[in-house]
Amino acid sequence: MQAVAITRRYGRDEAVAMALEAGLDLLVFANQQVYDARIVDETLDNVVNLVRTGRITEARIDQSVARVDALRPQR
Repeated sequence: MQAVAITRRYGRDEAVAMALEAGLDLLVFANQQVYDARIVDETLDNVVNLVRTGRITEARIDQSVARVDALRPQR
């Protein structure tokens, strides 16, 4: 999500929105090229805003959570 080709063209917030719209379940940030201590908080704020504005539905987020949870080992 931090590739220069992506962020230069779309910006991080728009890239996240597009990734979620495309069906991505996990957002992966290496956070090493230019360290950003607030990247998690800012990304969460962005996703919350996407839901609030209706661009992404809460149901869409819930579907991703369910798919990721299904991959966790059973205890």
